[in-house]
Amino acid sequence: MCTFKLWQKLIPILLFIISTNAYAVSASDVSLHENADIEAQLDQYLLRFSRGESKLSELEQIVSQVTPNTPILTQTRARGYYILTSINPENLDESWRLAMEILKVAEASGVIDAIVDARTVLVSLHYYGGNTEDALVELEQMQRYLDHVASPRVRYFAHNLAGRLLRSVGDFEKALAHFLLAANAVRETDDVLTLRRRLFITEGIARVQASLRHYDVALNYANQLIDTAEAEGLENELARLYLFRGYLESMLDQRENSIHSHELAITWGRQFGADEVVLLSMNNIGSSLMEVERYEEAQSILQEALLEAQRQNDERTIHLLNFNLSYIDVMLGNVGQGIAGIEDAAKLIRADVADAEYVDVLKYLADAYTKAGMLERTIEVLKEQRAMQQALAVKERDKALAELQTRYRANEQAAEIELLEQRNQVQEGDLVNARLQQRIFILLSIVIVLASILLFLAWRTARQANLRLKSVNLELEYQSTHDPLTGLLNRRSFQAAMNNHQRQSDARIEGRHPDALLLLDIDYFKKINDRSGHAAGDKVLVEIARRLNKVTRNTDMVVRWGGEEFLIYLREMDPGHLAEFTERALHILGSTPVKCGHRDLVVTATAGFITLPFSGLNEEELGWERCLQIADMALYIGKVQGRNQGLGVMELMVDFEQAQEALENDLTGAIEKGWVRVVHIAGPNV
Repeated sequence: MCTFKLWQKLIPILLFIISTNAYAVSASDVSLHENADIEAQLDQYLLRFSRGESKLSELEQIVSQVTPNTPILTQTRARGYYILTSINPENLDESWRLAMEILKVAEASGVIDAIVDARTVLVSLHYYGGNTEDALVELEQMQRYLDHVASPRVRYFAHNLAGRLLRSVGDFEKALAHFLLAANAVRETDDVLTLRRRLFITEGIARVQASLRHYDVALNYANQLIDTAEAEGLENELARLYLFRGYLESMLDQRENSIHSHELAITWGRQFGADEVVLLSMNNIGSSLMEVERYEEAQSILQEALLEAQRQNDERTIHLLNFNLSYIDVMLGNVGQGIAGIEDAAKLIRADVADAEYVDVLKYLADAYTKAGMLERTIEVLKEQRAMQQALAVKERDKALAELQTRYRANEQAAEIELLEQRNQVQEGDLVNARLQQRIFILLSIVIVLASILLFLAWRTARQANLRLKSVNLELEYQSTHDPLTGLLNRRSFQAAMNNHQRQSDARIEGRHPDALLLLDIDYFKKINDRSGHAAGDKVLVEIARRLNKVTRNTDMVVRWGGEEFLIYLREMDPGHLAEFTERALHILGSTPVKCGHRDLVVTATAGFITLPFSGLNEEELGWERCLQIADMALYIGKVQGRNQGLGVMELMVDFEQAQEALENDLTGAIEKGWVRVVHIAGPNV
């Protein structure tokens, strides 16, 4: 199967605007700050807007009724909604000017609900403009008032926006908390838009659960959404919801249910003109059928999808479908035509997609080459895939660190703003007290005491901030040297160890054994993710890390080298025991299945190993990078020869100058010529 996760594109920005502004409240204290007639017009406009029946000119007519004498909450709602509805890159500066005017009027009114209503517009503008850090800072400022807001509409607006913003930066737990608070606000309403608001917020919660990989929980929410939409006649929402449910069922390995959900998405999508949903569902059905090797059925639906993609002029999906159809040709025995088609499609896909999406393409390209018996091309593609996975792992780590730093800086900036406001208040108080000190000496004494208390609080706040900063720095230092999933050392730690490696001087010490490098790669790990879900794949990686730590010594380094690949650096390892150690490592990984819920997953690995220094050579001739490259070639030979085994390069049988080029580029040739002595280790019988 070769498919992309495009379902997230189906959360329209229009739904967000509707869901965050569609409230009318009846609480008596809030109603004092609202114009009931304009509020009712806004409700009706939003209802038509959700059905695609309204125009911006209608909203402009409503906003034209707003004057400086209009109650403040109606002002902020109507004008804020107009800004968010009419925003585009060309008028962004004008949108900011209007938003700042709204905030100024709201702050002058002293009504907390209006201030929060206006600040949500500022957060939205920062977010729309791509200024995530500024949006988070503004969100922190807004949240100081949020507990005091009476209007359910405003609370919903703010919490819903906060949930979507935090979800976009990967802070899923906090996002879920805000969505739940927004849901509580929905329960306080009963008007023409309550049903749609409940639908939107439930979908937001479901998508956060999916992002947290709680697919079973998200599926329950998806079923609730579909039941509600069907019962209440919201049929135009069903195509998107069935597409979402089909995605969740595929992640839970419920293939037949997923196919059925996508078929329903196609039916409703065609009825309401949701062309993108139709195309995505067709492709997902074909991908599911390919996954279970029902190639003829997959071919039929994908050919239909290709016609649909051509009708929509969707070039990217056309290339993807051509790739899948050519892959099916190879699997059905039409090797010549299939290989040519899959190579042409792969080139076109590479020009359009990011590395994270292209990794899957390489996996299926390698499978096609293997099916065609083109083993050399298979090795080339697998090497390219492995290198790309390693680079992606580094990018993911850097992205996670960047997001952590962004949230930290946002919190720090918000704290600095709050501290600055406190200092300004102190300064203003000092000026007032300076003018009154000649009249009331006792009042001056009280002010001095209060100022001292404030200074103490400021000192304590600064001290706590410094302690938090130290804690974050320690956490960042740990994350920079360890893999976040398995807790193993990462590539950076190993490279640092090699920079401090003084093997030339150590080699002169009599009786000291050389070091060794053992590289392991989990067999068929992609199938584990596809069939059992990424949560199961993560659990396998954690368990493999635990077992490798168990079999190694305290002096050794166990490193997650990238993706499903692990590296063990064995210090002072007797070469005579290296093969025995490799056999123990393969057996401890493969002899006992990994438990994932009610399923037992049999996991094996393929290994390549070598001593460091190799065969008594000076490390200036053959350093650790080249030794690791030789171990990597040995690992790939083991992969081609059937997996679940180890291949060790033990000794050089000819002069280094004679074998140097083969060691660097063609280990198979060096083995066939007898230039190196190797040892084969069989994995456990599974």
